[in-house]
Amino acid sequence: MTLDYYIYEIRELLPGDWLDVTNKHITRWINLQRSLWLKNEINQGRYIDDKIKQTIIVDTILVNASEIAGIKANSVLLKSSKEIPYTIILKTTDTITSIHNADILGESYNYVTKEDAVYSGNGKMNTRDIFSFRYNKNIYIKCQKANPKIKLINKLVIEGVFEDPIEVARDFNSTGDFNELKMEYPISDALWNYMKEQIINNGLISIQAENVEEKQGRS
Repeated sequence: MTLDYYIYEIRELLPGDWLDVTNKHITRWINLQRSLWLKNEINQGRYIDDKIKQTIIVDTILVNASEIAGIKANSVLLKSSKEIPYTIILKTTDTITSIHNADILGESYNYVTKEDAVYSGNGKMNTRDIFSFRYNKNIYIKCQKANPKIKLINKLVIEGVFEDPIEVARDFNSTGDFNELKMEYPISDALWNYMKEQIINNGLISIQAENVEEKQGRS
């Protein structure tokens, strides 16, 4: 479903004197509640539904191994050409679910922490493995210089559950003029039913207060 569908459902449940609440404020609360509910659900071990995932395709650029402290000079380091939006952060990890080569179907890369990446691939048994990790706002790819596959990694496909799905759709998946109201909003029907009730019961006061402050600021 598109974002405007969910906004319309919230408007249908609003009291009659709340009709001047802006789409901006409703959208903000939909995003906030989505992040909160997904974080709780995934932390409890719930399955990550494909409906809530988004995909980013990004070019890679070759950088000096010294860009990351601790990476040895015999390693090759690639970096995403664009910063990657924040994912939902869990207790022990984030919600990037897959990083793979855009040109070689089925080949995914080990996703590790930046700290683990420093030592990954340095042993005798994993010298041909390719590792991916996030550092600051970029995704990096690390492997040994002797690995011939490094020349084939020109684009990355990054799948995950992102904190602001609108940012992902606007900055990575839009063509031409972007209309956020018409974007496919990544949420499951079951989760929306829970969220909708919380937005109405707990979000209305905050939405109304933000709306009043915005109007006073323009006057």
